[in-house]
Parts: sequence; structure tokens; C-alpha cells
Amino acid sequence: MEELTLEASELILEALAHAEVRHGVALRQSSVLIVLVLGVIFLRERPGRMRVAGAIASVAGVASIAVRG
Repeated sequence: MEELTLEASELILEALAHAEVRHGVALRQSSVLIVLVLGVIFLRERPGRMRVAGAIASVAGVASIAVRG
């Protein structure tokens, strides 16, 4: 598992080297949403209010970056 985390971090750094930082950060933060959805679907987790609020805030942030460029 540790190797996977290291490789993921390396991929993020590589993406940031070739793209605008704001786009790379938005993409990195979207992984939180993906994990939340996968947890609900496959593990039948029930996210709390704070986790849902954080997911909504992340979506709003990614959407504002996408809209404003």
C-alpha cells in the first residue's frame, strides 16, 4: 500500500510540473470525492454531515476553477 501512495504522489508532482498548478490541485482534490462515492457504493458507508459538506465544498471549488479557468 505504501508503494501505491508513493507512486500516486509522484504522479501528482509530474502532473503539476506539466500543467497549471490550479488545475493539478483541483484534480488532486477530486480524488476525495471519488473515494467518498466508492465507499458509499462498494462498502455501503454512510458519510456524516461534515464529510458531505466537505464533498460539496470540494465540488464547488473544482467547478469554480473549471468555470473561471
